[in-house]
Amino acid sequence: MHNQENILKKTSILINERKFGEAKLLLLNFLKNRKNIKISQRFYYQLYQVSNGLREFKNAKNYLEKCLKINEDNHIVLNNLANIFLKEKNIMKAEKFYLKSIDKKKDYSVATINLAILYEQVGRLHEAKKFYLKAINLEPKRISIYYNLSRIDKNIINETKIDFLKDLLKNEKL
Repeated sequence: MHNQENILKKTSILINERKFGEAKLLLLNFLKNRKNIKISQRFYYQLYQVSNGLREFKNAKNYLEKCLKINEDNHIVLNNLANIFLKEKNIMKAEKFYLKSIDKKKDYSVATINLAILYEQVGRLHEAKKFYLKAINLEPKRISIYYNLSRIDKNIINETKIDFLKDLLKNEKL
């Protein structure tokens, strides 16, 4: 007999190896054989990862929603749910969940960047710029944010930031 923690360790390895089909079978077989066991948020999150990896977005969304029923404050789950809504082209819900994610963890740069990208894609450039700048404050060494911001406003990067980027690029291995 396997307990939930052992299954999660095994499926974590399979997910990292991108063996989503095997991980899905292991997780679902565990669920099938354990009707009266309390399922953890981590278990549902792994089912989300597997479903997302298999491009089964409806299932992925369902598992994220189950995660939120266990802990509605999980900023990572909120961000990933927003990503699914974006894939479904539900811009309003994606925006809502990115904002919730940021509200739960103010320094979560991933949701901040994702929201900036969403705003850029829909032409809300003023808001996109605001969130790119916020992301730069959170992660000043992340070059891609400067690049994204420069697409919106070519003049936004002043000489100091250009010098900073040049120094970073010198140290990067290309």
